[in-house]
Formats: sequence, structure tokens, C-alpha cells
Amino acid sequence: MQEYAQEGRSTALTSIKNILSKTRSCDSSLDNDLVEQLAILALISDHEDRLSAISSGISSYSSGTSTFAQKLNAKVTEVKVNKELNEIVERVNNNSINKSQALTKVYDIYCKYPNNSRICENLSTLCNMCIMEYVIGDKYGKSGVKSILDKLKINKSAEFNKHCSVFKKTHNEIWNQLPFDAQQLLKGAGLSYGQTLNDKGYALKEGLEYYRSLGGFSLSTFDDDIFSILHHHH
Repeated sequence: MQEYAQEGRSTALTSIKNILSKTRSCDSSLDNDLVEQLAILALISDHEDRLSAISSGISSYSSGTSTFAQKLNAKVTEVKVNKELNEIVERVNNNSINKSQALTKVYDIYCKYPNNSRICENLSTLCNMCIMEYVIGDKYGKSGVKSILDKLKINKSAEFNKHCSVFKKTHNEIWNQLPFDAQQLLKGAGLSYGQTLNDKGYALKEGLEYYRSLGGFSLSTFDDDIFSILHHHH
């Protein structure tokens, strides 16, 4: 198996299949070790695709090999995802890509694995930073960021929703620093007094709206929270 995972010889794959077809039941503890080793091998040698070939090739032999194939597939996915995410983080850190480009890449991976916990955590963190930097900061690259955020708003997975508290936290930190009249303007009140938002105000309003839509809360529920907090303090 190591030979195949590293060098991809088709003869090696045939012999793996033959061995596994004779092995009707895989011992589960051996199973887990083998899955780990193969996945690590694939990662080191850049050949995750070969592991997929093994797992699809052996899944039909018996329930034992089928379970083994499922575990192997799950492990291959995990290894692949972690590798891709690590590469993106590294490229952001050494400035070879900006956060807007990273957001596009992570969103693409998310579309393939929408219920992967690490992807969802990375995506929510990146969205949070990009709303602040590009939308509220009105920075070049804003339209690309907004197009991803708009897609994500209507494509939130159950797992992504578990990582959404970051949006409410950032929204509240910004909101609580604003003077009352600015809050009223952002809510759409105060316009009757002839006050209007300037460009920075519109950018802030847009950013706060993204935090709310991704975080799954509205200004009215947010106000209720504040009211209940104030109520408890008195």
C-alpha cells in the first residue's frame, strides 16, 4: 500500500485489491492505524488521489472493506482540506495573496465540504475580517468580497451556523461605540431631520447589515437583547 500511495504503480493497486479481497474482515484497531498511515503518506507525497482510488476499488469486497473504505475516504478528505487551508493561511501570512483572494478560495472549498467544521470556522473568521477591512473600510477588492458574502448569505450550512457568534460579537462592539444619533441614522431614523449618511456612513451601514445577515440576527432582536441587559442591571 505504501508503494502505491507514494509511487502510484498500478501493479501495486492490483495487489492491494487482491489482498483486501481475501481479507474478508479488517480488524478495526488495525484498520484505524492503517487509515492514519495511508492518509499521512498521501499528504507527504502529494497523492491524495491515489488513496481515493484505493478506497473506491476496495469498497465492494465486503462490509469490512466497505467500512475501511469509508474511513479512508473521510481521512483523505480531512487531510486534503487541512492541507488546502494551511496553504491559504500561509499565503495570506506571507502576503502572496490578500484576504479577499483567500475568502474566494476558502468559499470554494466550503462549497465542496459545507459541513466540515474547520472550513466553516476558517470561513466565518475570514468573512468577519473581510467585512471590516473591505466593506466597512471601503477598500479596493470590496466588490469581490461582497459577491462571496451575498452567495454565502443564502448558502449557510448547519455547521456554518454553529460558527456565527463571531458576527454578533463584532457587530455589537462596533454598535456600542456609536453615538445615539449615529445609531438612529443607521437604523433609518433621523432622516426626517434632514440628516443623511455620508460615504463612510453607508459603508458602515452595509458592513453591519452583512454581520446581521450572516450572524442570523436583526437590529430589533439586538435591541431586545440590549433592553433585557439594561433591564437586569436596574
